[in-house]
Amino acid sequence: MNKIAETATGIVNALFRSIDARDAAAVADLLTDDAAMADEMSKGWVRGKAQIREFVGTTFAAVEVINSAVSDVVVRESADHATVTLLLTQSYVLNGRPGSVVAPTSLMLERGDGNWLISVMQSSAFADDRGLNPGGM
Repeated sequence: MNKIAETATGIVNALFRSIDARDAAAVADLLTDDAAMADEMSKGWVRGKAQIREFVGTTFAAVEVINSAVSDVVVRESADHATVTLLLTQSYVLNGRPGSVVAPTSLMLERGDGNWLISVMQSSAFADDRGLNPGGM
């Protein structure tokens, strides 16, 4: 694995550690100022680091437990951009109800001032094999 792929993979791991810790500030620290995140609940986008931090913080307030696992990670990179595709398997307790999703996920990363940050996050959440409703992070 080359240096860019290692860096991108490290950022992905930090993102999901922050999500599992329900730490909205740590998630925001990994984002560009103009980041965009797909929101499957509203079927729209949350745009901007501050808005994503607020959205994620509100979501985390309703979640008691989050456990994320990533697999099938592929990094495609150029000098200042990287696209990471992965399969996210996530279990959680939301408003007292357990759920889980399997979600093909794409992240776009940009390098600015020598630092790599996430500019776009998009997951397509599907119900798990037990038929539980989607609603992952």
